[in-house]
Amino acid sequence: MEWMKTADDLRDHLRRGDLDHCIRHVSDVIRTRPDSPFHLVLEVDFTNDPTEVAAHFDQFVTEQQGKLAASYTETNGFFINPDLWFFDLFGYSQYGGHERYGWLAAFEASYERSIPLAGMEALQKVYQETLDSKVYRILSYGGDPVVEQLKATNGLCDLLVVLRFQNLIRRSAPLMQKVDVPVLATSHDYDFIYEVRPTR
Repeated sequence: MEWMKTADDLRDHLRRGDLDHCIRHVSDVIRTRPDSPFHLVLEVDFTNDPTEVAAHFDQFVTEQQGKLAASYTETNGFFINPDLWFFDLFGYSQYGGHERYGWLAAFEASYERSIPLAGMEALQKVYQETLDSKVYRILSYGGDPVVEQLKATNGLCDLLVVLRFQNLIRRSAPLMQKVDVPVLATSHDYDFIYEVRPTR
């Protein structure tokens, strides 16, 4: 799948925290694809207030009483849940690094309150219309060259949504007052993980 190769090509940049390069690269690849409803991702972004996102992280860490060694946040499976996009937050007593991500399943704490993601409602509608139409069934089977092109664009659109969420976390991190552990961010079922450590 093209999006997987693109993600692999960008992994070193992601590890270095160069989200600007990653976003620019995926956007440029999408622009080379035949026009589709998924191209809307080039025009939209998450509009959540970074101050409010930071406060959410701070409240979570405060409730853990400083026992965390790492935190992790992910969006829900946005591509199959277009009615509501949100992110969840988890805490860990040990930091497991980036070699293998099995440790992320063994969280010690989770925040009972999810935060809805705002700003991409028009794109959510594209995903909803795709799920509701024959397009979803066509994408599932593929085979036809035109369908394969659309599937590739859909996958790249997904990847750019993940990057835009990671960028929201990057913009929020400097505003976090209580968080002094690594924050890892991605979307559900993705191992394309960005890490930032808040600095004050």
